[in-house]
Amino acid sequence: MDESVALDIFTSAEEDAAWRAWERLRTLSQRYLWKCLREWGCYNPDDQQDVIHNAFLRIWNARTRFQNKGVAAWRAYVKMTAHRCFVDQWREKQRVPLVEGEEGEDWDWSQVRDEEMPDVVSLINSLLGNELFHCANVLWLGLDPTLPAEVHHRQLLAAQLYYLDGDSWEQVCDTLPSLTRETLDAWLSHAGVIRYLAYQEIYYSNESLARHLLGAPAADLDELMRQATYAASEAQPPPGWTWDAVKVILWRYRNGLTVDQILQRLDCPYSREDLQALLDRLTALLPFSSQMVRVLSALDRAPGLDARSVLGGRGLWQRLVFQYRYGDDLPHRDIQERTQPAAEHVGYEVRLDVLNVWLSGGRLLRQLAEFYRQVRGEIDDE
Repeated sequence: MDESVALDIFTSAEEDAAWRAWERLRTLSQRYLWKCLREWGCYNPDDQQDVIHNAFLRIWNARTRFQNKGVAAWRAYVKMTAHRCFVDQWREKQRVPLVEGEEGEDWDWSQVRDEEMPDVVSLINSLLGNELFHCANVLWLGLDPTLPAEVHHRQLLAAQLYYLDGDSWEQVCDTLPSLTRETLDAWLSHAGVIRYLAYQEIYYSNESLARHLLGAPAADLDELMRQATYAASEAQPPPGWTWDAVKVILWRYRNGLTVDQILQRLDCPYSREDLQALLDRLTALLPFSSQMVRVLSALDRAPGLDARSVLGGRGLWQRLVFQYRYGDDLPHRDIQERTQPAAEHVGYEVRLDVLNVWLSGGRLLRQLAEFYRQVRGEIDDE
């Protein structure tokens, strides 16, 4: 059932049919609304779910006054309603957007509260774009700050070709024009490049992790959720999974819902015990430990390099924690679940108390902000 059909049914006088159409419209709109909420500075999954729930509750309650003017008008109506709910939520929590200090003064990062951090990151992202995360790579991975991002990308590609794909140095130099053997040797032994390689291999975004667990690297996850929701008879779930399991995988790992949030859903097909059993099975399939083993094995090709020592410092793990918290908006326990299995292979431990220290009061953010100021100051001086 697409949006146009669901909209026609939603205006029906038959309440059961209208309710099913409303559920379908809510499912189809969620992805779009998550994107809108992030653009508005709402990163917390609980807050996002509350806004969407309240918005569609308002839409249902106003159903008798609803006029179907087409899909485009519907989407505008949903967005407007969600934004009103977001503003109401914001006011209730007395969360005032941060503004730049008067007369061009810098923000006082030490005064930023934890709950305001997602809004700070949203604003920084809109101002700096990819420069923010490139700066994070330089700071915590130890890349050469005098080189531009394009060169760092070439360094990463060279390391991937040599260490992971097993190419010879001649093949790598042929693939990357103007690269000399001397420069390649320097890149392949650079600690920052090694950490960059490890970071790329053990970091999984929410989308990529869901695809990995489903065994469907090229899957359209929106389409999979649609099929799982309606269990279309002509479609088969990914091998090894039921459609019910597919829904849970997408809720838990793509959308970041907690166990309690999943159980609170009216369409949750599992009891608490059965859900926990499924999640235990999924935990055993997480790729982080095996990916670190793969990286360490590949780095055996680097003579004289103590890979565990290079990867065992806190910089790599702070970079991952920063990405998972401010890029993927994960809670602390989920961050630990995605970092500790890999960290233990190099003798590092990502404990919850360590995460609390790094993330409380925006410590990592303040560290990155100060580093960015220094880097920009050096560039301006030049």
